[in-house]
Amino acid sequence: MEALSDEAICDIDNMVEVLAAQEDLNPRRCH
Repeated sequence: MEALSDEAICDIDNMVEVLAAQEDLNPRRCH
């Protein structure tokens, strides 16, 4: 698999953050 760019990883983390919020997990922020 090709390595994802930092921006792509950030976008994925943002989506994960939204899903994690529903699980009441600690959110991650890129910046």
